Amino acid sequence: MRKNIILLLCISVLATLACTKMDDYKKYTNGKEMTYAGKADSLRAFPGKNRIKLSWRLVSDPKITKAKIYWNNKADSMEVAIKRTNGVDNIGVILEKMKEGNYSFEVVTMHDDQIRSVPAYVSGRVYGQNYEVTLLNRGIQSTAYLTNNGYRMNWGLMEGTALGVDITYEKTNGTVTKYQVPVTENVTTLTTVKRPSQVYYRTLFKPDSLSIDTFYSKIDTLRLLN
Repeated sequence: MRKNIILLLCISVLATLACTKMDDYKKYTNGKEMTYAGKADSLRAFPGKNRIKLSWRLVSDPKITKAKIYWNNKADSMEVAIKRTNGVDNIGVILEKMKEGNYSFEVVTMHDDQIRSVPAYVSGRVYGQNYEVTLLNRGIQSTAYLTNNGYRMNWGLMEGTALGVDITYEKTNGTVTKYQVPVTENVTTLTTVKRPSQVYYRTLFKPDSLSIDTFYSKIDTLRLLN
């Protein structure tokens, strides 16, 4: 009997201690239960040229009215107004005028009464001039004049992140023509090219498959003689 009483007392004490520990946070919240806004779901970063796009989904919590984006260890931030619909909302935000480099972002959603979500995190990169000056044009292995003012360009290998080559040239009738060489094209033939004249070309790049911007090498020139 005495052992049973002691056991019941121990269980009672342990239960009291557990509840006290679980409720400790209430002394920091004026006795109220802690609530959170719905978290930004599937947060992703899409690199660009001196800008970056962040996207996420809101799958719950119709009370969300805004989000706060932080970067540079919270030294920089941006607030975004959000208007919820009845379903899942896809949110996209572009941060402009960003310096080139790698970033870590934190996104917090909020209600009008400032109730906040737990943070969502994502890393991303912003590209700029430092990246663009490293881009090289697709090499030309050989060229040849053809009959009827034709001109042939035999290309070298295309770099892995290249999308193609933009060509601009003048035809015999004086019109300026533009043509984009596909990645898979190794020989390009231009017809009715004016001579003497110049052919201008540059290569297009996307440093990342998620990039929202296209980057370009410097323009190179081929001089066509009579």
